[in-house]
Amino acid sequence: MKKTQVCHSHPPTDRGGPPSQEDEEEEHHQKPYILHLPDHITMEIFCKIPTKTLFHCKRVCKSWRSCLSDPEFTKHLFSRTRPCLVVSGYTIPEPAGHFLVYLDTDLSANDAVFRLSTRVGRDCSTFIRGSCNGFIFYDIERFDGSHQLYLSNPITGESLTVPQPTKPCFKPILGFGFAPIAEVYKVVWIDENQDVNIFTVGSGIWREIGSLPCTPLRHTDFYLNGFLYWIARPRNTIFVSAFDVERERFQDLVLPRSWWVDEEVFKYSLGDLQGCLAFFVIRICDVSVWVMRESWTKELEIRDPNSFIGAPILRFTEERKVLMLRSDKLVSYNLATSGNVEVELDGFPSFVKNAWNLTPSFLSLQDI
Repeated sequence: MKKTQVCHSHPPTDRGGPPSQEDEEEEHHQKPYILHLPDHITMEIFCKIPTKTLFHCKRVCKSWRSCLSDPEFTKHLFSRTRPCLVVSGYTIPEPAGHFLVYLDTDLSANDAVFRLSTRVGRDCSTFIRGSCNGFIFYDIERFDGSHQLYLSNPITGESLTVPQPTKPCFKPILGFGFAPIAEVYKVVWIDENQDVNIFTVGSGIWREIGSLPCTPLRHTDFYLNGFLYWIARPRNTIFVSAFDVERERFQDLVLPRSWWVDEEVFKYSLGDLQGCLAFFVIRICDVSVWVMRESWTKELEIRDPNSFIGAPILRFTEERKVLMLRSDKLVSYNLATSGNVEVELDGFPSFVKNAWNLTPSFLSLQDI
């Protein structure tokens, strides 16, 4: 890990020569007490600070900024950071924006919601197409049908433009994931001809690797443990199409045979349940949750007399609550009591357009 710099309480005096022992001792006493701590103690403290507070710590002094910019430390910090949600929404008359939202009960109200800066133009619509390891993959759809793709780290405020493939496409299927062995990030672009193009971040070029036998149904991907997943629908069949980001190969996962039991299925989606791929079957008044371990297993049935009406499940919390996006509201459903409440926090948008799971990262886009 690179050596941290000294954070001075005021600029040192320039005496035109190397610092003497007296200068070094004076400088040592002028530093705040917390800066006398060994680096490993400071880093351990940082790992316990909420993301919003840690974001402001980076602006305190050069020493802390250097620590929170070190690639090795940011990777370690990421491994110990709790996940949260990125919410896209608005409150009239305020403009739309993106918010980092923690729903943990041990955080203060000031740390629960953090508004992020986003690049949203007047002549376009900005969509989150994926997230992976703290990075968000954005797609800006312009009125002329063109796309501007870019990656963003909402914590560091950095963004990186991803060029379009040379072959234009009005409604591409997009994906963003991480290859854990090569330690590279890749963007997937599938055009209307089902041709698959891969862009390795940092390479500057697109590569075509072949074509799909069927078109993925959803325009947003789901990344988990080195794979990108889409729900595919060739003819009258529905299955999960999985893309190995490392090997750049597709494979098919057959869905459980008994998931379609009646004609009341309103919607279905993919998600993450305790690190495993989950398949959510949403009916008018209940949701069935299937989990892929060695095979598909029906994990639980969520019933709601007030009707889910297609509400996608975002995450299961440790308090046995289910976070869902119903209409334009974020709802917390209690599995123990079968009751649900609308999420209301200071600074939280009144109307929610979309929400994604995200683990915040201080890793710079320049280091990937």
